[in-house]
Amino acid sequence: MFGNGRAATAVVVFATGAALVIGPGALAANASAPSAAITGKVVASLIGQKGATARAGISVKAESTSGRVYTTRTNSAGEFFLSGTAAGTYSIRFGDTVGHRQCDGGCGSTKYFHAEWLGDATSFAAAERIVLASGEKHTGVREVIGERSRITGTVTKNGKAVKGTDVRISAESISSDKKYALVPGPRFYFDVLKGNYRIKVYSASHAFASFYVTDPEDGNQVFHANGVDKRTGLKVDVVAP
Repeated sequence: MFGNGRAATAVVVFATGAALVIGPGALAANASAPSAAITGKVVASLIGQKGATARAGISVKAESTSGRVYTTRTNSAGEFFLSGTAAGTYSIRFGDTVGHRQCDGGCGSTKYFHAEWLGDATSFAAAERIVLASGEKHTGVREVIGERSRITGTVTKNGKAVKGTDVRISAESISSDKKYALVPGPRFYFDVLKGNYRIKVYSASHAFASFYVTDPEDGNQVFHANGVDKRTGLKVDVVAP
């Protein structure tokens, strides 16, 4: 501001002698550092299929170590474009919440994927970093996300399905405190993240003793979810009361 309280303006004189009056705000904008950008592609490995395919509608969030956040979603080719980003050190999260299901195609399908950070990491602290200089365009980011494994089955007793209101089933991770919600039986399914799980069956009316399911493939009580297959048709016999 000048002493008389009027806002300052800048006068730019060209070689022709013509003058263009520009407000101070415009000069400040022109003087600011150029924005950077991060671009890449998200592909998904699907259970029962070889290779990986591009996925649309997957949420993408770039977060800097200073707390700046930029978000977008992948297009029909699986590509994402995070433009207008400031210089800084970033990592990228693919999916809305790590450990929760993330659907593709704007949640219009029944396929669910692992949400993760860049480099197949489960947290911002463990994720790979991208360092952007002012105006730099970082291209070629590629992340492969995995479809959740599904464990399905039916609780039976003497070859017949147990009454649904009398049985509850849960899937418990043996490497973390992750526990999938109890579901009413006798038929059950769990869409689980990669890991090892025990499946617990118990009776709401105490008609039989609770127990952990034995995997018929190897005879132990641990089910391995690797994100590339489905365990279907599992039959579980309850303990007689």
